[in-house]
Amino acid sequence: MKKRFGSAVVLFLSVLLLLAPVNSEAQETGPFYAGVFGGYTFSSDATWTFVFYDQFDADLQETWVLGAKFGYTPPAFKYFAVEMEYFYLKHDIDRSAGTSVSVLSGDATLNNFMVNFPVRYPQGRFHPYLGFGLGVSSVDISGTRTQQILGTTVTQPLDDSDTSFAYQILLGINFEINKNWSADLTYRWFGTDPQIHGGDVDYTTNMITVV
Repeated sequence: MKKRFGSAVVLFLSVLLLLAPVNSEAQETGPFYAGVFGGYTFSSDATWTFVFYDQFDADLQETWVLGAKFGYTPPAFKYFAVEMEYFYLKHDIDRSAGTSVSVLSGDATLNNFMVNFPVRYPQGRFHPYLGFGLGVSSVDISGTRTQQILGTTVTQPLDDSDTSFAYQILLGINFEINKNWSADLTYRWFGTDPQIHGGDVDYTTNMITVV
């Protein structure tokens, strides 16, 4: 599974890199654009639900975000765009408690592949936009969990991965520096729901990113 996923990452990034050079000419003669972005998360939350016996919240530390995107704006409808996007983030998991389960330590890595549909105001140099994205997230969890079973403390590895449906809402503003270059400031609300170690995970985070 991990080998196939690694090949998908390489293929996706290769497409972005091959298409990215179009950007310097496309801003002037065509509708294509590309960019890389970075950012930071805040108010991240992950709730594990294990059927019949437990639920607990993981204490996720905030983290950096790094990604790339390639987009297309139809010439006949400049308010609308379609974007292919990849971004990576990795949370440290601190001690978290529930009714009978505690995550002592670990980390959560997310590789996210999205298709975004932003709508933006095309006039002037400032372009506010609002949109949403749909895609998949490959979530990998590593660490340990402690569970009380009949009064006995049992520690088990919490190592698992899953690829699940992902979604996000985008709100931002684009600023035209010149006819070839621009910059974006974006707020993102992102979520996914993988199944990890026999439990359903409801993960959400807020992000601020800059292109």
